[in-house]
Amino acid sequence: MITAFILSMNDNLFVEALFKRWIYIIKVNNMSIKTKSTGRYELFKSTKGNDILHLKRIGWNALVEGQKGEIIVHSDSNHQKERNLQEGVYYYIADFEGDPDFNDVPHLFLEKGEKFKEYILPNGLPTSKDTQKKIITSKSLISKAKLASRLKNEGKAQRGEGDKLSAKTKKELDRIAREKKVAGRSKMNKDELVSQLEKII
Repeated sequence: MITAFILSMNDNLFVEALFKRWIYIIKVNNMSIKTKSTGRYELFKSTKGNDILHLKRIGWNALVEGQKGEIIVHSDSNHQKERNLQEGVYYYIADFEGDPDFNDVPHLFLEKGEKFKEYILPNGLPTSKDTQKKIITSKSLISKAKLASRLKNEGKAQRGEGDKLSAKTKKELDRIAREKKVAGRSKMNKDELVSQLEKII
């Protein structure tokens, strides 16, 4: 088992993982997060009218509306692009154990503007041998700060710093941010304040 530092937020940009397909584990008290893969993605409409999702470091998939809901289908790179729909950073998280905000099933997060779109994969991603899997598109968007707080430095998690900050009220966080002279604090929500304070405390 490899336990390692994952990613941090620098301004509004996420640092991509340097190692391909390694499993990282962060433990926050009784919460365990396993990040299976991360990298860049591209979602585009093909000339045949299909939505094609290319997850670099993982592969190609098509998003299809099946008889019993949306499915994600394993594919190949033989697609002609008609137009780009969105692109950015993705996180394929294999498990959220004990996290009250997420079900304990695989999730895929696709960067969309300043937030992340959440997809639930009850049975994981498709493979060349198991080509079709169910996918559930969440209606909510996850802030970068909230996702970053789930992927925070393990050392801070072990010391409990992140949990102490998360337990504080917005007013208490504002006061701490003022004392620490955090720039732009008046425009930050609670998750963003926690993320910024974790970097300096």
